Amino acid sequence: MLKDSLFQLFGYDHDPRTDPSGGVGTETGGQIQPEVKGLSGQNYDEFTLGYERLVGEKYKFSVLGIFRNLRDGVEDGIKSAEGTAYYGNPGRPPLENFPKMKREYFGLELSFTKSGGKYFDFSTSYTLSRSYGNYSGLFAQDFPDPRPNVSGQFDTPELKVHGIGLLPNDRPHVFKFFGSYRFGFGLSIGAFFMWQSGTPVSEWGMSTLYPGWGKLLKQRGTAGRTPSIADLNLRVTYRIRSVFRTRLTPRLILDLFHIGSLRKPVNFNQGHYLGVDENGNQTDPNPLYMRATSYFPPMSARLGLEINF
Repeated sequence: MLKDSLFQLFGYDHDPRTDPSGGVGTETGGQIQPEVKGLSGQNYDEFTLGYERLVGEKYKFSVLGIFRNLRDGVEDGIKSAEGTAYYGNPGRPPLENFPKMKREYFGLELSFTKSGGKYFDFSTSYTLSRSYGNYSGLFAQDFPDPRPNVSGQFDTPELKVHGIGLLPNDRPHVFKFFGSYRFGFGLSIGAFFMWQSGTPVSEWGMSTLYPGWGKLLKQRGTAGRTPSIADLNLRVTYRIRSVFRTRLTPRLILDLFHIGSLRKPVNFNQGHYLGVDENGNQTDPNPLYMRATSYFPPMSARLGLEINF
């Protein structure tokens, strides 16, 4: 935080939108942080191995393997014994009582394409992958916390119990297809289709040491998965022949997005409890637990006119 700034956090035992009074608050003053010797910026190791081969004149097959490993990241944390906040690389001083950041991605992609055809071209791919670790990234999707490098993911060691597991962006299976067909009278149709498996869900409760901060109640990513998603989009274009013998070449464009969308939920409220007692028992079950927080977009259309000259 900036020097002389003030961070305030309030908790309520009722809905503050109807009655903003009665909140219990804590506040922290901001200051310029001292230099952390040996601080390492976020960095990765990545290893990629691929093979590509032409099949005839128009077809190409490829296979690509990727391993990506987070070596270091920057976060803030509170040493429980002192109650003092520090920032640094978790796992090293001054955050040596925290586990080291872990974020690994394994991916295997198979693809097959056809290009250079007179009428029809396409590209298709299938990806098998795994995303595993204890760090969701600069934006904590499941916590959730949108503050990069100062999110609540490493605020106290308690928050890292059950912390290693499937990360929020883990989608084991992803299939994609793109194709286009060009007719001989100015009409062309392009289609994009994608199917992907759902993401893992975690069960969150409230921290014992710092009420208002969430903690995992069971191993990360073991409370189910969101539904799989299928998405189909089309683009239809028609080149209008000029009737005025000018250089203008108008083209009508019709885009159809998310055809047949079922408005499936794509994320859920993963906070199971909203409070904790003095013995560390979770209290106040969240009535919105596992309720959808966002949905797949509805079907929509867009009509346009493009003029090139």
